Amino acid sequence: MCQTLRQKHNLTVRRQDVMLMMADLDPVGIEQRSRRRFVRRVYHSLGPNHVWHVDGYDKLKPYGLAISGCIDGYSRKVMWLVCGASNNDPDIIAHHYLQCASEFGVIPKLLRTDCGTENGTMAAIHCSLRSTHTDDLAGASSHMYGSSVTNQRIESWWSYFRKQNVLQKDLDECKEIWNTHTIRAVNQSRCPSGKPDAMYALPHRFNGRECGFCISQENLNEFFVELTRSTCGDGQLQAHFEELHAQSNLTTSYTWEAGVENYITLKNMAHI
Repeated sequence: MCQTLRQKHNLTVRRQDVMLMMADLDPVGIEQRSRRRFVRRVYHSLGPNHVWHVDGYDKLKPYGLAISGCIDGYSRKVMWLVCGASNNDPDIIAHHYLQCASEFGVIPKLLRTDCGTENGTMAAIHCSLRSTHTDDLAGASSHMYGSSVTNQRIESWWSYFRKQNVLQKDLDECKEIWNTHTIRAVNQSRCPSGKPDAMYALPHRFNGRECGFCISQENLNEFFVELTRSTCGDGQLQAHFEELHAQSNLTTSYTWEAGVENYITLKNMAHI
């Protein structure tokens, strides 16, 4: 909250003042968090790109907003956070993975996902890219399946995300705020405390080491597939809405409120 006030609203605030105000505004929440009722497992990672945790957020899918995210387990840096028409299409998830690997020029030592079929193509690509390495997790061992509830790092981050906005512009802002805020030290994690961006880029300052494997764009290009799916999931419907949008005076929406208004207007125009 302190970071959000400083970065998003340009307010100069002290952490202690924010804590006191939150205690006044939400005393029940403060009390519940201070009880520490749950016994948490200790999370351990050797350094950035040791483990990437990938998962989808489905609670907004009834509104046509399917979100895919990936977080680095050591630094807690959000690697990608994308809103689209689907997060169940294996080609789309693989595309996010390849775009991320291309942006950072590295792939993780271990990729962690749930057992959903949407992760199959990405897992196969990752294992193929890791097949030439000689470490203990090379090849097929470089991907690990597990239930969503045990995918600790990304599931923990979704709880933070639920308090934020949901359009892509807001997702980018949410990602930026998270990657530049300071994470406190906790007993349930052997990973360091600090800013995710700093811990990811400078692991040696936090007693960590780079665990990823450099990857060339040439190797990544072997797996890139041009996505043909339209942004709304139906090419004809999208073309119809684009035509209606051109006929209307609707402005581009940058907030969820404006997006809802434009959606309702177009829906009424389309008589659906």
